[in-house]
Amino acid sequence: MVACALLAAAWNYRMHNLSVHKRELERQLRERQALLERATRDALTGLWNRTAILEILAREIDSARQFSTPLAIVLIDVDHFKRINDTYGHLCGDAVLRTLSTQVSARVRVTDSLGRFGGEEFLLVVPGAPQQRPFLPLERLRRAISEIPFSYDDLTINVTASFGMAWLAHASDTAEKLLGRADTALYSAKYAGRNRIEYAEVG
Repeated sequence: MVACALLAAAWNYRMHNLSVHKRELERQLRERQALLERATRDALTGLWNRTAILEILAREIDSARQFSTPLAIVLIDVDHFKRINDTYGHLCGDAVLRTLSTQVSARVRVTDSLGRFGGEEFLLVVPGAPQQRPFLPLERLRRAISEIPFSYDDLTINVTASFGMAWLAHASDTAEKLLGRADTALYSAKYAGRNRIEYAEVG
């Protein structure tokens, strides 16, 4: 009986130590996940931050080349965002960015990646996107944004966005070249009156 009691005590002691060790490992895992989240996510919107979305773009470019599949990117810029900040305040501007991030995320495919590129500008990476003009999913997204009721306190604000879309077109294309073409298309959309999509030339 003494031997059995000793074995039971030893077993309980071992189980207790294993339980303590398991909880410690789980705590360390949560801390590492939290650190990774802070390193890759934008604090305001919860989207991928600039570093993370550019890393995703680099991987998608490699994948598109390896498997000979199409790839597109879209730069999205909130129209007259400075006016929103100046008129309603920066907290209102932050609310607009959070709402836009949530609404756009809900309207893109799970295979697409959306990140905050800087300020009021977002980068959408769209693997498998055919070279179609107009690109109907993006046209629907632009229209949806213009119809979303953006609210802050008792205010309802009309918000629109401009888009520049570019496709991976050449073997020599780098992320920088692709972003450059999308940026040129975005500025064309701005100069043409905003709340519109412009498509980069492929040639």
